[in-house]
Amino acid sequence: MLEAAAERLGLDLRASYLIGNHPSDVGAALAAGATPLFVTTGRAAGRRPLVGAAAFPSLVAAAGAVLQGSKEPGPPRP
Repeated sequence: MLEAAAERLGLDLRASYLIGNHPSDVGAALAAGATPLFVTTGRAAGRRPLVGAAAFPSLVAAAGAVLQGSKEPGPPRP
């Protein structure tokens, strides 16, 4: 599904991030060549991310990392 969408929209998945809160989101990102960012809220509360995914305490923190070009948790840019 990700690859079909990327082809249709002209996206480079290797330059893309996939933010999710379930291990299957991480697996999908890795399988498609995207960078997975794991948010530890909602369904993911108390779960550990799969190997290969940076973990963030919130969607805001993960989005901030994308905007900063970082895979490490940190405060979002203003």
